[in-house]
Amino acid sequence: MPEPIDFYLYATHEVPTFRPIVAALRGFGADPRFVLEPPGRNVARGSMPEPGRGWLDDKSGSNLGALLDDRTMTIIENQLERAGETWLSRRRFRAAAVTTSGARWLRPYAGARIRCMYGVGAGAGAYGHGVINDGFDLVLAHGAHSVSEILSRVPDARAVSVGFPKWAAYRRGSISRIGARTRLGIAVDRPVVAWLPTWAQHSSIESYRPMLEKVARDALVIVKPHHNTARFEMARLDSFDQIKTLHTTTSLVDVLAACDVAVTDIRSGSTTESLLADRPTVVVVPPVASGSILPWIEDAVHLCTDPNDLASALEDARLDAKAGARRRAVPRLFEPTSGNDDELAAIEILHTATAHRASYRSRLRARRWGIAYRAARAIGR
Repeated sequence: MPEPIDFYLYATHEVPTFRPIVAALRGFGADPRFVLEPPGRNVARGSMPEPGRGWLDDKSGSNLGALLDDRTMTIIENQLERAGETWLSRRRFRAAAVTTSGARWLRPYAGARIRCMYGVGAGAGAYGHGVINDGFDLVLAHGAHSVSEILSRVPDARAVSVGFPKWAAYRRGSISRIGARTRLGIAVDRPVVAWLPTWAQHSSIESYRPMLEKVARDALVIVKPHHNTARFEMARLDSFDQIKTLHTTTSLVDVLAACDVAVTDIRSGSTTESLLADRPTVVVVPPVASGSILPWIEDAVHLCTDPNDLASALEDARLDAKAGARRRAVPRLFEPTSGNDDELAAIEILHTATAHRASYRSRLRARRWGIAYRAARAIGR
């Protein structure tokens, strides 16, 4: 019987994160399925940014709510349909389960619980390396840096470096700049600048928008909003003029493959993805953003702490003097592969799922034997 593996969905970024792994698992004879439980049944809950407090995201529990709403569900359904995928509206209790979030959402599952990272933060103490990795049978980490950081904060975690399955096709050489621009509808002879802001109070949307509008006079500036901006902060996207706004479901791999230079926020995972794409990268620091960038990543990017300095930072980036440092950083951030990241992840998932199932059956047999033994002794009395 094929190994059942559920990929539990709540947000748009998970579909491109999971799809390459799902395809690889099918190739290995498993039974992977997307699971999209509707609002009201979907267990995804978390904090939400507050517009009246500068889009502050307070994770202390004062502003928690359901992360999946009807609109987001429709968008995810359309994503899956365009990809030719079907999905389940209820989880399979005995399946292994995969999430990008915390293990508490997978508590109803009897199978192995697995976390798939969906990006690497550029700073120390990144959220994705912390306690969110607690309670899993397996964490699919992107590279040596993530494994080390996770184990330093969650010593009992089983974190395995598999690369970045979403980027497997790019790493195999199957995605070109020309092909990506064609898919994005970009046909220009101007430089292409990809602006990839994060969400909540750490976003550069308000502080750097005016300067990027000026940059757009001479370059094509495209912005791909964070999935949480599209879910909670649509009001922040109403003021763009010269900048081409992409849908949140647009492939980030295509966006970075198509651009000449990337502009990212210091707290955004797209910073390290820009390095993986081998693109010159300007990392901007919004006024209220917190955190610092790791020194060996700072060596690979152009740091900009003042919107007025953005134009000169972009000029420096286009000279690409930091290409060497960028290419030295990538193997630390992402497992060196030949583009088989998706297969590596699928193999680890299968090993963990089958081992957990065998262990579960052994425990179940032992429990049944114990019950029978105690019943027999009771009768014998």
